[in-house]
Amino acid sequence: MSQATHSMRRTDETPAQGMTVWKPLHVPRAAIEAEIERLAQEPPGRDGRRASVIVHPEATAPGLGLSPGVDVTINVLKPGEATPPMRRNANQIEFCIRGRGIVTAGEQTAEVGRWDTWNIPSMRIYAHENRSDDLFVRLSYSNAPLLEKLGIHFVEAGAQIRSQERAAAGMAQAAPANSPARAPPTSRSPMPAHACADTNIWSISRWWRTG
Repeated sequence: MSQATHSMRRTDETPAQGMTVWKPLHVPRAAIEAEIERLAQEPPGRDGRRASVIVHPEATAPGLGLSPGVDVTINVLKPGEATPPMRRNANQIEFCIRGRGIVTAGEQTAEVGRWDTWNIPSMRIYAHENRSDDLFVRLSYSNAPLLEKLGIHFVEAGAQIRSQERAAAGMAQAAPANSPARAPPTSRSPMPAHACADTNIWSISRWWRTG
């Protein structure tokens, strides 16, 4: 008989560790504007993006963010720039604070301007483009730090992910009637605990470089 590699413990022997409440943090408008200008002057990061995450001084890696489990990212696109397609299993909410831009998520595209707000569900391929003469600046809020803490944050980027998704959808449509159909990719995360409902994408009305 093989030796057991696990253990069993009574629940009263493993008490909860309690909760650490982070101190309130004020990020001044001037600091945000200065970071926007810095990002605009520097070349894009290795991921093709001009982006910085606002990190709370009490945050620890993995999962740096502004509050436990949530990050806030400043994203800048100069005129004529576009981000590479990306998808991840984090959900995010974005709103524009300067300029105008084009947002594509899944099969939907919309032009957004200052104070417009939208969400990008988990596992939707998304990209941003600036066709204006001014900077396109947006704030993104996501649960990526929580997923990073759990070791399950999935991210992929590049033009190839669109062709992969189209190929998978084509294989599903071409499947014979007597064979199990392969469902095309959806907005649902591969982890059931983080499943995302098929809702409408749009609802429009210390610094760390992410790249």
